[in-house]
Amino acid sequence: MRSRVSRLRTAVAVTSWALVVWAAQGCKAPDPADPNAPSGGGGSGTSGNVATSGNTTIPIGTVSNSAGFSMGLVGKSSSYYIHNSNDSTTFTTPCRVAASDTGAATNITCLAEVPEFDLYEEGLHLVLNVPTNMCVYAEWTPYYFYVSEPGDGPTALAYDIDKNGTLGLDTNSDGVIDQVNQINPVGARGFASITSGSPKCKYDYSAVTGKDLNANCCEGEYALTVRKWDPSADNGAGGKGAYQASTGTAKWGGKKSACLGGPAMDLGAKDEDGYPKINVYYVEGTGLNQTIDIAAPVNKSKSLANLYVANYFDPNDHALGFPISFAIPQTAVMMRGAYYDLLCTDRAREVRARIRLQVRQWDLYAEYLKKGSGNPEAGRGQAEPIPFQTFPEDDFIDWFYTGNLYPNIF
Repeated sequence: MRSRVSRLRTAVAVTSWALVVWAAQGCKAPDPADPNAPSGGGGSGTSGNVATSGNTTIPIGTVSNSAGFSMGLVGKSSSYYIHNSNDSTTFTTPCRVAASDTGAATNITCLAEVPEFDLYEEGLHLVLNVPTNMCVYAEWTPYYFYVSEPGDGPTALAYDIDKNGTLGLDTNSDGVIDQVNQINPVGARGFASITSGSPKCKYDYSAVTGKDLNANCCEGEYALTVRKWDPSADNGAGGKGAYQASTGTAKWGGKKSACLGGPAMDLGAKDEDGYPKINVYYVEGTGLNQTIDIAAPVNKSKSLANLYVANYFDPNDHALGFPISFAIPQTAVMMRGAYYDLLCTDRAREVRARIRLQVRQWDLYAEYLKKGSGNPEAGRGQAEPIPFQTFPEDDFIDWFYTGNLYPNIF
């Protein structure tokens, strides 16, 4: 059986080829008038001035108390479903917390179900509704994740520059490097090396090409000791030529936040460290009704494709119970940004209601039409039937394929 890594590489390669062919042929996403598009409860559309959530509607641009604390979807192409995740069959239960709800009913997870090519071409269009009678403040945090692994660089390192100007370690101090581009201490070697004549941290991807991210994500300072060969120095044995040491401090020069990707990095302000700020709205007595447009991956991503928007994951696919990209670096703690997160609080920031949204892509449209009885991943690892066997059925990678790795590694 092939490893997840090899499956991902295959999927990426085939997907890229297929999309290039479709683009060259001038083909488009499915026609918005597709007669097979789902209708009734669960679908979302642009009919009138409403979005839909489960089998209910939410006004667009007008606060609705009857719609409760809720999320809805507006789709430009075939209809999408959005529903409370407890409804795994009909997809008709709204993504909504009512003012009268208590206990577990005030803390819900919702799913947006979207055919994968629709998601790639159209992105996502959310409607947030906060009624006038529930919250004093509303907090909105879009989804974000680490594209590549960030981290802290070593706090100390040392290397030599020999008589030939070569960098590395001269273990017998004879003036000739015998471990080229190597550094001390030994414990730092897995995290830094000499590259192009200077120290480089493993979390510095600024020289990476052909990926979604080429940034320096290495933080911290380090004490630097450099021994440089001096041909005129007394070597202590009656001859000339010895190393002269100099010490100092330097910074790795990056920020962990530079490795972040996803809608939150494009939709709002950042703090001084480069992390997305929580969007806070004072809504007492006025409420909030806002449309959030999530960019289409076709316009945003080189290799991440739908991962830019689709944050759904199966805990069984990941050692942490969620993708490592969703973790606070070097911990097993999930970030708030793993979800599209809408929070309702009082004046002391005590939480009254919360909605966390996951976006799930579907490989096959025929399965999507079945709603809860369908399989979103039915095309995983499969090719389309003859004569289109060169096209994959799962055209866009999801978080399953990353396993326990960061997506930008592929």
